[in-house]
Amino acid sequence: MSETPDDTKKKQRAIMGLIYKKVNDLLGSGNQLFSMQFPAQALNHRQYQYDTSDRTSVLSRPYTIAEAEFRLSDQLFDVFPITAGSTGERLSVVYDTLLNNYVPSLKPFSGYFKDRAVLSRFLRDPVVNNGDGSSKSRVDLCKELYNQYLQAKGEWEKEKSFTFDEIKSLSSDENSGVSLDDYAKWLSSEGMVRQEELNQLYNDAVVKGHLHEILTILGYLNVSSTAEQLELAKQRMRNSVRMSLDESMLVYPVQFQPSNWFQALAPNLSPVDLTMAQESIGDQLSAKRRELSRAESELLVLELLSSSKDQIKALETEVNKGKEALSAKESKLVELYGQSLVSAAKMYLATRVPAGRLLQLSDIPEDEKEHDPSVNGNDTSQKTIKVDDKILKALGLDSDEDIKEAVRQLYATYVGQKEVLQKAEEWTY
Repeated sequence: MSETPDDTKKKQRAIMGLIYKKVNDLLGSGNQLFSMQFPAQALNHRQYQYDTSDRTSVLSRPYTIAEAEFRLSDQLFDVFPITAGSTGERLSVVYDTLLNNYVPSLKPFSGYFKDRAVLSRFLRDPVVNNGDGSSKSRVDLCKELYNQYLQAKGEWEKEKSFTFDEIKSLSSDENSGVSLDDYAKWLSSEGMVRQEELNQLYNDAVVKGHLHEILTILGYLNVSSTAEQLELAKQRMRNSVRMSLDESMLVYPVQFQPSNWFQALAPNLSPVDLTMAQESIGDQLSAKRRELSRAESELLVLELLSSSKDQIKALETEVNKGKEALSAKESKLVELYGQSLVSAAKMYLATRVPAGRLLQLSDIPEDEKEHDPSVNGNDTSQKTIKVDDKILKALGLDSDEDIKEAVRQLYATYVGQKEVLQKAEEWTY
């Protein structure tokens, strides 16, 4: 049964939904909706890399880094979990267009503006100051009376601090007869009077200067409107904007959090990396741990089998001595008996030992083992090895004593060769 186009689209949506779910679980965005571009855009971490060790590194980052981060954040995707790519729109352009075309309506605030005008005139109405007879507005009179209260209060605080320091300095001298109790007496008598004077000055600011009424009106007037907020936003944009290095666009300041986010960028991102299950990652980690344990065991064995330089040098000396002895015995055989006689002796020994093998102790007849130098450690030149006359006759060789002696000498040479090979094997191991 062939698949319909609808089935193909459903499968594609299912795969994309799986990828989005894995990324959403990894980032932990919760209910926040973010837009993901597919296929993913490969980012070069070196393009956003800078020193983030300093706590003020975000403010002092290179201009090229700030511009690269703005270009990345300025791409505006459709408000959808997954989009096929950039829509070509820029966030900064949309924001600037919206800000400059949004004009708030003033009609709903007409009554508010009328009240503000009446309250503003009340604050500006002239009143006569009874102190000097001058005419001032209510705001100015309130400010003048309240300043008098504040100045008197400040002088009283200074006087208290000065008196306390003076009495404390005198009390340190035992002969002065002054203690901190004198400060308490002065404060209870003089302080009561001065505090009442301050209260009267404050009452003048409240009654004559209409302090509470003016503060209430100011709280009502000091309310920023939507138009004011728009104007402030435009001013901030004009103050923070900079021209790009290629002068092709305006760059606004943005901050990526955390500041070292570029360290998490990985090259060659593929959908397989996004959909990899935690179980698979755990299996890979376990395999790597087993491989590490095996390598550590092998390293420990190699360290235990390591030999010192003196041991290796001693083995080299023994091998060289064995080689020299082997060469000397072979030369002596050829010199005493000639090449043909040595060949005949080798032919005899070959019948006693299978082809391709060196003479081993198990290949020697029982009556000849007592003469093996590897067994009793004696010199073969002082021992005799029995030679089977039947084998010599079967080979067509005369039972001359020279052949028998050559067999004995050649056998001793084989034994020496075996010792050389054993030492070489030990040294190689």
